[in-house]
Amino acid sequence: MKKYLFIAYLIIMTSLTLNCESIAPLIFFNNQDFTVEYIEAVNDSIFNFQQKVLSNQDSITLNIQNNNFVIPLNNEFITPIDSINTNEDIIILSDIEGNFNALYSLLYNNKIIDKTGNWIFEKGHLILAGDMVDRGEFVDETLLLLYKLDYQAFNNGGRVHYLLGNHDIMLIKGDLRYTHKKYHSLANAKNTSVDNLYNKDSLLGKWIRSKHSILKINDFLVVHAGISKELINNNYSLNEINQLVLQYNNDNPINDRINFLLKSYGPFWFRGMMRDYKDIPKLTQNDFTKILTYFNANKIIVGHTVVDNISYSYQQKLIGVDVNHYENSQGLLIKNNKLYIIYPDKEKTVLN
Repeated sequence: MKKYLFIAYLIIMTSLTLNCESIAPLIFFNNQDFTVEYIEAVNDSIFNFQQKVLSNQDSITLNIQNNNFVIPLNNEFITPIDSINTNEDIIILSDIEGNFNALYSLLYNNKIIDKTGNWIFEKGHLILAGDMVDRGEFVDETLLLLYKLDYQAFNNGGRVHYLLGNHDIMLIKGDLRYTHKKYHSLANAKNTSVDNLYNKDSLLGKWIRSKHSILKINDFLVVHAGISKELINNNYSLNEINQLVLQYNNDNPINDRINFLLKSYGPFWFRGMMRDYKDIPKLTQNDFTKILTYFNANKIIVGHTVVDNISYSYQQKLIGVDVNHYENSQGLLIKNNKLYIIYPDKEKTVLN
């Protein structure tokens, strides 16, 4: 089959601010091959599309600040896991929400990737605690980088663990309240809706649908929003949570067990570990300890609820990692059983 290579120019200035006129291509499965739709923006509402068919293991190239980000296309995904034990370094980020600049800067400054977005974290683990999409202008660029790292990490003995958040599920299920206007304009130009850009035939949509929702790594439990006492009272296991959400995202019939996970007391929305929220009070220390015991965990790490800085609560057993990545981007590093805050532009500091 004839192969094509297209260079999509995404210009980053010295401050790593992306050029708003640049758009990553849309990629859809075409049997075992891929249909790639390259996009030229004429203005904010008019786009030209050019389709090319690429084979499995062909690549697209994004040019970012004169560095070529090569994204190989693969029609088989890395199988996610429920739990793992490791002595390797662990990085945890959440709620990037299409902010490619913050993601790239955090990963590059902390030697997770090189300048062209290649994995250099060896056997380390990168955990994304939900909400990589919505709000931001560079959702596809963010997802394509993470998609590439998913394979590169695995092939080097490490892992990328993309855990779903409420916004990841909202996007693929058609709740588009928080989607950036760029993607609405792009969808309108194709006479479709934004969620169809991420349907089960799209590379990124299918990849998101393959992901899990909760992970236990060593004695840390990582989840997007939080764990409610109602969840453990209903006797959910890590595996059941992950499998039920996988089924839901791939259009299996919904049932009461799945429905609970998608509501206020489920792991995508529950804020009660971080604060009172509407009619849901913050968990007591006793209830929080019961949740730790239920999952045989020492600490829980959550995103979803924004904090000024990555910080502890519940006697240093809970860590909130959702920060404003436009103003104060941070991530969490676990190294040799010590915890640090990492930054896009300076050295790490100890988490106190």
